[in-house]
Amino acid sequence: MKKLLLSIITVLLLAAGASAQSDSLGVVAISADYPQCPDTAYSNQAYLNIQFTIHNYDSINAFIGTLFIYLQTDTVFPPDTISLNAGATFTILPNSDLTVAVQSAYFFSPVNYKLGSNVIVVWPVGGQGTGTIKYNPYYTCVFFQISSGVNEEPESAISITPNPAQEFLEIKTPSNNYVKDVRILDAAGRLVVDKKGDASSVIPIEKLNKGVYILQLQLMDDKLIYRRFVKQ
Repeated sequence: MKKLLLSIITVLLLAAGASAQSDSLGVVAISADYPQCPDTAYSNQAYLNIQFTIHNYDSINAFIGTLFIYLQTDTVFPPDTISLNAGATFTILPNSDLTVAVQSAYFFSPVNYKLGSNVIVVWPVGGQGTGTIKYNPYYTCVFFQISSGVNEEPESAISITPNPAQEFLEIKTPSNNYVKDVRILDAAGRLVVDKKGDASSVIPIEKLNKGVYILQLQLMDDKLIYRRFVKQ
């Protein structure tokens, strides 16, 4: 799946590059601090020092004004918006690049990203007073997971059966660190089940629609464990 998406992105990038000279601004690179496929982006992790390189394709006029970055996925609306040094005025000389760092931590949100692979269209947007500007889009890929990727119990310490499931999920954890709260999130990150649990919890799921869900377990030491399951 990732190889297919990367192939699609390559085609889109080539197409975008062919028309680049007709547009006045465009993002041409994102720093490695922004996780792009095959890396995984986690919703509970703060991403720091992300940088965007913006090119001015106008060979005569400089761009002077405020800037935002829009990131629009292929399936989720609205786009995510990043303010670049809110209120700051940037100058991009004719036919030149400007690399701008995001000053605050960036968090991937289920509101803006779906679980799994997302094709992302990235483009700069001028603030008030910049006039009408054409933008050249940049295409990339993000593999999104709700799990934080850190401070989780070992995989063998948590068992969830059956998976796929139709009527219920049985959750077992080590006896010294039992579950005190169980939540189920749908693919859009919406809370659909919220239940107090114990060391061996049976969670009814027969009323859920078919699809992929995320199980969030809060243990007695307040660690959050995330597991994916399929409702048949």
